[in-house]
Amino acid sequence: MSNNNHNTDKSLEQWLWDAACSIRGVKEAPKYKDYILPLVFTKRLCDVFDDEINRIAKEVGGRAKAFEIVKHDKKLVRFYIPLEPANLDEPVWSVIRKLSDKIGEELTSYLLEIAKHNPKLINIIDRMDFNSTTHGQREISDDRLSALIEQISLKRLGLNDVEADIIGRSYEYLIRKFAEGSGQSAGEFYTPKEVGILMARVLEPIPGMEVYDPCCGSAGLLIKCQTVLDEKMKHQSTNVFTPLKMFGQEFTPDTWAMANMNMFIHDMEGEIEIGDTFKNPKFLTKNGLRTFDLVVANPMWNQPWYTEKDFENDEYNRLFAGSPPANNADWAWVQHIFASLTLTGKAAIVLDTNSLSRGSNTENGNREKLIRKNFVDNGYIFAVVLLPENLFYNTGAPGILMFLSKTRHKDVLLINASREFKKGKPKNYIHDEGIDKIVNTILSRTEIDGFSVLLDIQSLKDIDYDLSPQRHIPIDPDMGELEYDLLTTQLSSIENQLINKCQNRVSIVSTLVPNPSKNDELPDSWKSDKLSNIIVEEFSGDWGEETLIKDDYMKCAIIRGTDFPNIRFGKLTTCPYRFVKENRYLSKKPREGDLIVEISGGGKYQNTGRLIYFEKEFEDSEPPLLFSNFTKLLRVDSEKVLPLYVYYYWDFLYLLGRTARYEKQPTNIKNFKLQDFLQSETILYPISKDEQARIANVLRGMNEEITLANELSKILDGIKLTLSRELLEGLSLLPKEE
Repeated sequence: MSNNNHNTDKSLEQWLWDAACSIRGVKEAPKYKDYILPLVFTKRLCDVFDDEINRIAKEVGGRAKAFEIVKHDKKLVRFYIPLEPANLDEPVWSVIRKLSDKIGEELTSYLLEIAKHNPKLINIIDRMDFNSTTHGQREISDDRLSALIEQISLKRLGLNDVEADIIGRSYEYLIRKFAEGSGQSAGEFYTPKEVGILMARVLEPIPGMEVYDPCCGSAGLLIKCQTVLDEKMKHQSTNVFTPLKMFGQEFTPDTWAMANMNMFIHDMEGEIEIGDTFKNPKFLTKNGLRTFDLVVANPMWNQPWYTEKDFENDEYNRLFAGSPPANNADWAWVQHIFASLTLTGKAAIVLDTNSLSRGSNTENGNREKLIRKNFVDNGYIFAVVLLPENLFYNTGAPGILMFLSKTRHKDVLLINASREFKKGKPKNYIHDEGIDKIVNTILSRTEIDGFSVLLDIQSLKDIDYDLSPQRHIPIDPDMGELEYDLLTTQLSSIENQLINKCQNRVSIVSTLVPNPSKNDELPDSWKSDKLSNIIVEEFSGDWGEETLIKDDYMKCAIIRGTDFPNIRFGKLTTCPYRFVKENRYLSKKPREGDLIVEISGGGKYQNTGRLIYFEKEFEDSEPPLLFSNFTKLLRVDSEKVLPLYVYYYWDFLYLLGRTARYEKQPTNIKNFKLQDFLQSETILYPISKDEQARIANVLRGMNEEITLANELSKILDGIKLTLSRELLEGLSLLPKEE
């Protein structure tokens, strides 16, 4: 690209951002992307329509006649714009620019009229009501709209003013700027452009190929495939070639509209459908799923609302390698994508780093590990790339790229590209040299010391199908002492912040409920009761047998007190496996909302009185979960109190040390006097179930933060340990002595 083009890009980008900021300023601009993007898009449509009118006018002798001809034969133009200025020599956009009264109302009507005459634009540019109000207040006042329209009017966006790729890049720049201010929701519509370019270059699109994105967001990954192909064809002997055929599906209506506008403004054609890809895939043939030459995707990581019911009796046979666990759709997406490939197809997917290792090196049959095993054993994964941290706008986590192929491979290329970045504001980015290095390494399948390694299927089997590049490719041994010290200092700082969050939890929780020890007066909306009065059922667990005695015994994972810290954080892999009579299991089977309390410590230093809440997701555990005879199960009278509220209230008492007074130690083993505790301790709860749920949800959110903090703290410890070992084992992070 020439410097002139580069300068044009920058000028256009700044103008677009200035226009966006004209509504509410820099901080508020991203909130209004669904108003701004359609208006910029409409400006492009109007200016291109003017160019086409002028072309026809030269042939027929004037704009007035050209307007009449186009009105009767709309196929003569790309999009028909039904706006006519009073003076036909003025630009079509001037109709919008001259609005002075009821601007929001009139602007909404104009966009509806444009969509009405162009079926492709229905529900795309006419989605927003520019006159909308919230609590009687306009979302965007006419004054602000007038300022926005005037700012957009400063530049012409016609065919002769700006090339499609330049306006397209500038439009994507605006989308990226909106992503910077959109927090968690940014991941729904934007993938960093260099990640998209990297994916497309590895997939090597060729003219006429069909490309698909099942969760296309703003269609950036599809557009990057065409952009990469265009760049490649510049170096060929012909400039005439068949473009890619692009297909996408998007769940969120506003994002779907954004994708269509992005395609149109790039002067590219694609078929973008709306709907839930899991429950209602839109690209089908009479034989099932439609298949494509290439698939690119950045699905939501660990999609929490995924359930097995989404694929129940799936007529498309997408989960051929197994069903992933509930509330985590990573490997459901991978399998849908693989099922959408032709026999020679390839795919590139952005995923959470943990999707490569969950379940590895554990004894149980973790579903995600079993799916990975299927993909590895069949040679469907040909490369995995660990990306740098802080690239994505909805998370600081690094993420990975997984490359799939229907053409089987005997090995997997792992790349640790975690250091191939430059610092940016507010996000890091992969520099051009880094993209070249990653792409060339994958295409040549080259091993580079400290960067890439090829592992055959047997090697991956030996490490229990853990595909994490960071496990197999050590930290760069040339890291200097100063960089090492800086990294460990940063890690310690983050760790201390996490520890402080944990320590603050008790003081935060204590403000949510009255404290009877301080003789607080109980509000009328609250009630006081003995814990024993809200428990309707109580029974002990079972330790089971070490071996299978008879056919009527079933394998179970037994929850012990020592497993409680892990169970609280959703980890079931530490539980021992035992065999229990099926009818006995059914009589003690835990269900959602049950509370399981530790009544025997197993040692004098192990606390008792801890409680876990049996989550719904535990019911699907394989093998099924049962609690040991050193614990007891309690069922709450949910007509009085929500079980989740009781759990957090009990946890509150435990944190404050109130359960310790009921511990007895006649021998070397602590025991918890459960009945004494239930009959002596009082529970305070709001009468309103809605209020109970509110408090419980606040506490659940805090617990999730603590869970994350604990996990991050362990990860940081592991990183520090790795660095320390490399120092001690002479991998020369420190200068070598002569």
